[in-house]
Amino acid sequence: MKRKNLLILISAVLALLLVTSGCVAPAPAPGAPAPAPGAPAPVPAEELPTWRLKFQGVGTAADMGFHAGQWIADIETMTGGRITIDMYSSCEIVPDDQILPAVKAGTIDCSMYMSGCNPSLTPCGFVEMSIPYCIDSPLEWEVLWYYRGLRELIEKDYEEYGVKYVGVWHYDPCSTLQTTRPIEKLEDFKGLKISSFPCFGDPWFKAGAAMVNIPPEEFYLAGTTGVCEGIGWGGCDQAYWLGLWEPYPYYLANSCCGSLVGNMIFNQELWDEFGPEIQRMITVATYKSSIRDAVHKWNGESAFRNYWTVTRLSDEDEHELMKYAWQFWDECAAMNPRAAAVVEIFKAYNCECEAARWHRLGRELPFDCSQYEYGKYSLPPIE
Repeated sequence: MKRKNLLILISAVLALLLVTSGCVAPAPAPGAPAPAPGAPAPVPAEELPTWRLKFQGVGTAADMGFHAGQWIADIETMTGGRITIDMYSSCEIVPDDQILPAVKAGTIDCSMYMSGCNPSLTPCGFVEMSIPYCIDSPLEWEVLWYYRGLRELIEKDYEEYGVKYVGVWHYDPCSTLQTTRPIEKLEDFKGLKISSFPCFGDPWFKAGAAMVNIPPEEFYLAGTTGVCEGIGWGGCDQAYWLGLWEPYPYYLANSCCGSLVGNMIFNQELWDEFGPEIQRMITVATYKSSIRDAVHKWNGESAFRNYWTVTRLSDEDEHELMKYAWQFWDECAAMNPRAAAVVEIFKAYNCECEAARWHRLGRELPFDCSQYEYGKYSLPPIE
């Protein structure tokens, strides 16, 4: 009887242990600090959003991957993988002329945007990509940006539109017009069918060329069928990677402008979600990749020209093109006060270069340069 009672007692104790074992907290890992009594359970870290980059530009997928790829890699590395970026090519999400509204609406989270795709959307849209003969290199744009007040005007444009403007993005120097037949004198422009941004092609159109709208992915085919006879969208490097020397074997080397300038823009609500640390990383990555692109494009100008038969206008004919460009400057200035302020910056800088005998000799500027004061610029602030 006693033995039976002992077995019953042991069984009861074992049953109690089995019931209560599920309620016992697991033992802490060796070396781990004991949680404070009554401390709440840790909250999992909130994941930062994944946002898409819409890379807008003239180029193959490989070419676009090169330019946007470094920017993407830098941001993903600096944020420790907290931010990832999906890249889409030109027109893949929305048409290029709808990029800016799409970024504002959040359809696209961010973009390397070129205002020439739809210049009427912002007051500076026709001038912020730079205009014919206003600069000779990307470095000159940086001078205007940091020292002459250009940055404040363009940032204001995008702030009023409702997107975050992060910084400049340098594309090609617009140093070339690739054509199906040689251009050696001003008369050769008459009737030539050219695809270009309005802000760059205007002097050619004033000389008698006809503007045609050709999507970038159709440049090659349009040249073989005669639909298009000239491409004025960028420099030699980009034209080489697109294979444009085959349908457009001639290369007019009279430089129209020293740098096409784009912009890195973000959806404003998304930008506000990032803390200052993330915002700084994106800004630094943008500046680094922009300069890298400018250097890469300038390298291509000398590396690939031998794929074309290079032609050049006489000095007299180029001066006539410049006169058309000055007319376009005045037309841009008449659009609105902010565009006029940008044109004034271009005029003052060109007058200053001429007065300093700085590499722009012989441009016969039609401006009254006596109205501008030189040499009174302060250093930009450290950011």
